Amino acid sequence: MMKHPTRRIFQPALLFFLLRKFLIPTGFTATALALYTLLHRDLLTWHDFFPIFFAAAHAALLARSFGRFASSEFAFLYTRGFPRDTLFLHLYLASALSTLVALLPTAWLIWSGARSGWQCQANNPIFPAVAVREYAIPFYDLAWFAVAIPAAHYTWIRLAMSARDRLAGVWLVIAMIITLLMNAELFFQFEDWLGDVLLVGGVIMISVWILGGRCAHRDLELQS
Repeated sequence: MMKHPTRRIFQPALLFFLLRKFLIPTGFTATALALYTLLHRDLLTWHDFFPIFFAAAHAALLARSFGRFASSEFAFLYTRGFPRDTLFLHLYLASALSTLVALLPTAWLIWSGARSGWQCQANNPIFPAVAVREYAIPFYDLAWFAVAIPAAHYTWIRLAMSARDRLAGVWLVIAMIITLLMNAELFFQFEDWLGDVLLVGGVIMISVWILGGRCAHRDLELQS
């Protein structure tokens, strides 16, 4: 059982508590993404459907695992003396660690040559010639997770608010994700200033979700 914390910003007990709640989503995503990476016979690309789907599912499961913000379990964390900002910070720390762990098997399969070797054994004619072209895939996957997790946490926080605020927040997330997907293809087609503008736009969008989630999180009132 967690003891009453001090006013330190970093709380190992809280981080461990959250990581335990994230074990199932992390294990599911790590297994699914690694199997897809190992068995997929075509060249892996940044826009493959399943890695994007796994990132979205992982983010949704993390947000769901954290629990309803109006639940008794969430209220319990406040009885331990954790301020809202501390909870919010550790939610993102735990999410980041969960994501890195989920991506480690995929990164190892690609960078160690295990995927290439498996595909060679399966008589895939494009391997090992294209193996080097897949070295950036873990970073592309990480980018999708970096988009999905703030969007999911922001949406989950807004869902705990009043009906008016709830709908406004959800529609904002949907609109921003659609905009991102529409412009993602352009980012890799332009290597000049337009690509930089799209990249900056994506960073701003993620920052808006994080900062907006922090503000909304502060405004939540505990309910019994």
